[in-house]
Amino acid sequence: MRDNSRDEVQEELDNSLAFFRKDDAEANRMSSPSGSERVRWASFWLVDFITPEVLPQTIQQLQASPLERGCSSFDPRNRASEWIGQARSMPVSGGFMNLPACTHPHAGWLGTAKCDDLPDEIKLVQGSIHSLTPGLQAILACFYLTDSAQTLLQEVLTTDRQTEAVELEGGSILFSSPSQQKTDDLLLTRQAVRSSGAEWMGRNIPGVFTSCVSSRCNTPACDFVTTRNRVPFARYAKKRHEGSAFVDDYMSIMRMEGDWDAWASDELPGFHLGLPGGFTDDRQVLTLAARERDITHFAEKMYAGPLAHRSTHKLHHIIDDLLITWGLHLLAEHYHANLSEQRDSWNAQGLTTADAGARAQQAATTLGKVADSRALSRDLIAVTKPDHPFQRAPLRLKAVSSVFRERAGELHGGMTDMLRRKASSLDTLSSDLEALTVAGSNLDVASASLSLQKRMTRLTKWLVAFTVVLVILTAVLIYKACVSAS
Repeated sequence: MRDNSRDEVQEELDNSLAFFRKDDAEANRMSSPSGSERVRWASFWLVDFITPEVLPQTIQQLQASPLERGCSSFDPRNRASEWIGQARSMPVSGGFMNLPACTHPHAGWLGTAKCDDLPDEIKLVQGSIHSLTPGLQAILACFYLTDSAQTLLQEVLTTDRQTEAVELEGGSILFSSPSQQKTDDLLLTRQAVRSSGAEWMGRNIPGVFTSCVSSRCNTPACDFVTTRNRVPFARYAKKRHEGSAFVDDYMSIMRMEGDWDAWASDELPGFHLGLPGGFTDDRQVLTLAARERDITHFAEKMYAGPLAHRSTHKLHHIIDDLLITWGLHLLAEHYHANLSEQRDSWNAQGLTTADAGARAQQAATTLGKVADSRALSRDLIAVTKPDHPFQRAPLRLKAVSSVFRERAGELHGGMTDMLRRKASSLDTLSSDLEALTVAGSNLDVASASLSLQKRMTRLTKWLVAFTVVLVILTAVLIYKACVSAS
């Protein structure tokens, strides 16, 4: 009976797969770039930050890195670690330092430093350090992909799949369509390459994100993708299966199909910036995209080379403030999440412990994190002030969608207001955790005093009892002495 039951389940599964796989050919066609269409992943940026918490590690790794000598072709005395020290000692904000162009030994690229540990997918790294406040510096690194790595997205999209049955936890079955499989593979491909770049930063110039070992520490990023025919982040009608559900085409699979959260600027003609949607796994990643012929003139006066690389080079110092501001949002969220976890831990474990020394150490560690978070909150507020260099000439971006353009306003202003609210929320959480920690420490003192009082009470009782016994024994001895004398 059991074998028959398994056979029936397998037969039902096979029938379901056969039903869904009838649409696989159309799904593969729709999810693949057609004709002369070409999708290229040109480059990506990573953003990280130097705070007092990671400063010693940053300096140590940087001094052993080819990046330490800065742009040595201009000034061999200019060392990156010294520049960071000077920036942190100055009372004013602003200023940046370009790092040497770090190239792969086999890239054949004109650079100022050869970096043997660059991942094979990366041809060149162009980096810079920006002083936001004396206590906070930003690291911006742009990774130029090799010719073969630029085609990774196209390869995923053009590889045909068939619907697969995936068993989930609990025994339920999920039927994964070709479109879903391509979506998942695109995500994993992009994450893998960006992770290799983040690991390289962690070895050479680590910051808060790239020095973090937790899986939650996703480094803020921005991908630059080009197409040949389709305009990214423009509204396109989805086509239907015959008698079935909607089918995602390749632009939708890449999350570049809609204009509902896309932005454009007169300073970047032809480019559209896409913000991550609420349901994406890459919520820390922006996407800057353009159709090739729309940006042909953007970098025509740059050095000779591929269009994507020329455009990347020019973009680096145009969108730097935007990318750093985006990274600050995620930095605030990162600190907020860590403090929230610490607060929940204190609440769950209670405020008493048998080991007073361990409790004092825990309280000191927590108060140190609170102090770091408060300092960051002040730095974030400083960055949002009108007189800060970031606010003087920001990149102006308007919503692509005419429906949302008037209501959405300008992206920089919205991001600045949101950053200010996040800084305020972080400061409030810091105060709450500080009060909780101090209360816990005071309770420890009170508990210790109460424990000592109880011990003294017990000792007093024992002394009274001992005294009573001693008095009785003395009286007995005196009585016996009197009897003997008489």
